[in-house]
Amino acid sequence: MKKQLLYTSITTAVLFVGTQLGVNNAQADATTDNGTGNQTTTTSATQGSAKTVTNEQLATVKPTSQQQYQTNVQTAKGNVAAAKNQVNAAQTKVATAQGQVSNQSQLIAAGQNQYDAGKAQVDSAQQQLEAKNQVVAKAESQVNADQAKIAAAEQQIPADQQQIATNNVAITNQPAIEKNAQATKNTADATLAQAKTDQATAQSAAKVANTVTATKQADVDQATTTQQKAATLVNQAQAAVTTAQGAVNKNTQAISSAKTAIQNTSKQINANKQAVAGAQTKLAAAQAALTVAKQPTTTTETQSKYSAAEFPQSELTGSQTVTVAYPANGNYVPNVDKINQYMFDYINELRALNGQPALKQTAALQNNAIARAAAQTDGGLDHTGSIYAENLTQLFPDWFLSDQEVAYEAIMGWYDESNNVESGSFGHRINLIYSEGNAGVAANLAKHVAAFEVDNSGMSEAEFNKYYNLFYTAHTDAATKTKALPAITFKYVQTTPADPKKIAAANATLNAAMASLNDLQDTGKSLATKLANQNASLQTLQSQTSGLQAAVTTKQAQVKVAAASLVTANANLVQAKAQLTTAQRQQSVADQSLKATMVKTATAQATANQAAKNLASAKTLVADLTAENSRLAAEIEALPAQIAAMKAQKAMREQQITTAKAMLAQAQAQVDQANKQLAVEKTQFDSKKADLAQLRQVLGAAQVDLAVAQGDLTATEAFLARVEANKFTTTTAIADQISEKATADKPASATITALHGTTAKATVNVSDAANMTNISVDASAGNDSNAIVKAKQQSTGAQAAVLPKTGEEQPSRMLAVGLLAASLALFGLVKPRKRV
Repeated sequence: MKKQLLYTSITTAVLFVGTQLGVNNAQADATTDNGTGNQTTTTSATQGSAKTVTNEQLATVKPTSQQQYQTNVQTAKGNVAAAKNQVNAAQTKVATAQGQVSNQSQLIAAGQNQYDAGKAQVDSAQQQLEAKNQVVAKAESQVNADQAKIAAAEQQIPADQQQIATNNVAITNQPAIEKNAQATKNTADATLAQAKTDQATAQSAAKVANTVTATKQADVDQATTTQQKAATLVNQAQAAVTTAQGAVNKNTQAISSAKTAIQNTSKQINANKQAVAGAQTKLAAAQAALTVAKQPTTTTETQSKYSAAEFPQSELTGSQTVTVAYPANGNYVPNVDKINQYMFDYINELRALNGQPALKQTAALQNNAIARAAAQTDGGLDHTGSIYAENLTQLFPDWFLSDQEVAYEAIMGWYDESNNVESGSFGHRINLIYSEGNAGVAANLAKHVAAFEVDNSGMSEAEFNKYYNLFYTAHTDAATKTKALPAITFKYVQTTPADPKKIAAANATLNAAMASLNDLQDTGKSLATKLANQNASLQTLQSQTSGLQAAVTTKQAQVKVAAASLVTANANLVQAKAQLTTAQRQQSVADQSLKATMVKTATAQATANQAAKNLASAKTLVADLTAENSRLAAEIEALPAQIAAMKAQKAMREQQITTAKAMLAQAQAQVDQANKQLAVEKTQFDSKKADLAQLRQVLGAAQVDLAVAQGDLTATEAFLARVEANKFTTTTAIADQISEKATADKPASATITALHGTTAKATVNVSDAANMTNISVDASAGNDSNAIVKAKQQSTGAQAAVLPKTGEEQPSRMLAVGLLAASLALFGLVKPRKRV
C-alpha cells in the first residue's frame, strides 16, 4: 500500500509540472506577440531625426540692411526651435524604448522564476524515483538471502541423518574407546615422570656451572685491580720524571732567557754607542732635515689597521705598516692582475713564516684558478667541479682602497677561518701552508669571489699522508699552532705642499739633538752595570741545572721497575679472562640443556592432561551421544515445515518486486516527458532573451538620435549667436565688400579629431549649400566592431539612419557621438579662415 501511495504522488507531481509548463508557454507566446509589436514600433520610431538645415551665409555675409539682419535672426531662431523639437522628439523615443526594455526584462524575470520552480519539482520527483529504486534493489538482495537460507535448510536434513548414524557407531564401539584411552593415559603419566627426573638433573648441573663462572669472574676482577694499581704506579713514576724534567727544562729556559737578556743588553749597549754617534751628527743633519721639511710632503689620508680583533683565531707575527698611495679623489679602481699577484706573494710569505717552501705559480694552475672563480655564482661558493686542492672566498674590493689590502684580507680570511662555512675547521689554513707543487690564485670581480688552486705535485707518500691527516683532522692543534702574517696597517697617503708646522718641528729637533746626546751617554753607564749583574745570575742557574739533571736520571730508573710490574699484571689478567671465557661457555651449555628438559616436561604434562580428559569423555560417551541423537531427530522433523514457510515468503516478495518495478518504470517515463517539456520551454525562454537584446539595441539607437539632436541644438544655438553677431554695418570701401563676399562664398570646412578607447575621430564637412549636410562618425576601440551613423539630407522630408550593432557597445558609441556634437558646436563658433 505504501509503495502505491509513493507512485501515485510521483505521477501527480509530474502532471503538475506539465500543466505549469503549459501555462508558462501560453504566457511566453503572449509576451512574444507584445514584444514583437513594441519592437516594430520602436524600430520605426528610431529612424534618425532630420538635421536642422542652416544657411552659413547668414552668419558670414554681412546683411545689406537692418531688415535683412532681423530676417536672418528670425531664420536662425527658427532653426533653434526646430532643433529643440528634434531633441524633444528624440527624448520621447528614448523614454518609450526604455519602457519596452524594462517591461521585457520583467517578463523574462517572471518566466525564469516559473521555469526554475518547474525544474525543481521535476528534479525532486527524479530523486524520489532513485530512492525507491534503491529500496527495490534492497528487496532483491533479501530474496537472494532467503534463497540461500532455503538451500541451507534443505541440506541440513541429510547432514543430521548422517550424524545420527555416526553417533550410533560410536555408541557400539564405546568399550574399546575407553580401554584405548586408559592405555594412552598410563603411557603419558610414565613419560611425565621421566621428564621431571631429567629436569632435576639438569638443574643441578647448571647450578654447578654458575658457581664455577662466579669464581672465575672473581679471579678476573682481582687481576684487573692488580693491573690498574701497576698502571697507576707507572703513571706516577712517569709523572715524577716529567716533573723533574720540567724543572730541568725550566732552568734551561731560564738560562736561555738569561743569555738572551745578556745578548739584548749587549745589543742595547752597542745601540747606545751608535745612538751617541748618531746624536753627535744630528746637529749637522738638522739643517738637512729642515731642508726636507721645506719640500712637499706626503700626508696620510686614512688607514686600515688590522689586529687580533679582525682575526681572532690567528697568532699574528708582529705588526707592519704598509704605505700605499691614496686613490685619486678616493675612487679606488681594482686591478685584478695585481690583486692576484699580491695574493700569491702573501701565500708564499705565510709559508715562509711556517718553514714551508714556496709554491710555484704556473700558467696552467693560474688559468684553472681563473676558471674556478668564474664558475661561481655571484657571491656563492661551491667546490663542485674542482680537480685540485681548492680554497674559495667571497671578495668585495669596493670595501677597500688598494689591491694589496684586498689581497691581504682574502689570504688572512682563509688563514683565520673565523668565517669558514664549516665551523671549527682549519682546512683552508692547511691548504695554504702544507700543500706543495704548482699553484694559482685568482679573483673574479664580477662574481665577487676568489679561488686558490694547488696540485700538490712532487709530494712523497709520507708528505702526502701528513698533509692528508692534517687536512682531515683540521680541528686539532696540528692545524692551529702555526704563524700568521703580520698585523698590517695600510696607510694611505698623498703628496701635499710643505707644512709650516713641520718646518718649525725640524728646528725644534735641531735644538733637542744636544739634549738627547747627554741622555744617551747616561744610559750607556746604566747598561754596563746591568750586564755585569746578568752574567752573575747566569752562572747561578747553570749550577742548579746540574743537580736537577741527576734527579731526572733517578726517576727514570723507577719508571723501568714499575713498567716491569705492569707487564706481569697484564699477563695475569689475560690468563684470568681466558679461564672466565671457558667457564662461561660451559655455563651456557648447562643452561641450554636445562631449558630443553623444561620444554620436554611441559610437553609431557600437556599430553598427560589431554589423556585424562579423553578418558573421562570415553566414560560418558554413550549418554552424550544418545542425547545428541534425540536433538537431531527433532530438528529433522521440524525442517520441512520451516522450508515451506520460507519458500512462500520468498514468492510473495518476488511478486511485490515485480509490481514495484512496473510502477517505477511508468513514473520514470512521466519524469522523462516532463524533462522534454522543460527543454522546449528553455528554448522559448532563450528566444525571449534574444528579443530583449534587440530591444536594447533599439534603445541604443534612440540614444544615438538623442545625442545627434542635442548636438544639432548646440550647433544651431551657436549659429544663432553668430547670426546675431553679424549685424548690419555701413561700409565705406567697395574693396572691403568684395573681400568679405569672396570670403563668405568660400565653403567652410573643419576637421576635428578626438580620442575614445584606442581611437575615435569625427570629421565634419559643411557646405554652403542651403539644403546639403553631410555628417560622418567613425569610432573604433582596438578590434571592436565599428558603428557608423550617417545622416544625409537632400530635402526636409528624406532621411535615413543606421543603428549600432550591439547593446553592449552603446556607452562607447554614445561617447563618440557626444564628441561629434561638441565638435559641431565648436565649429559653429569659429570664424571661417580667409584663403588667398
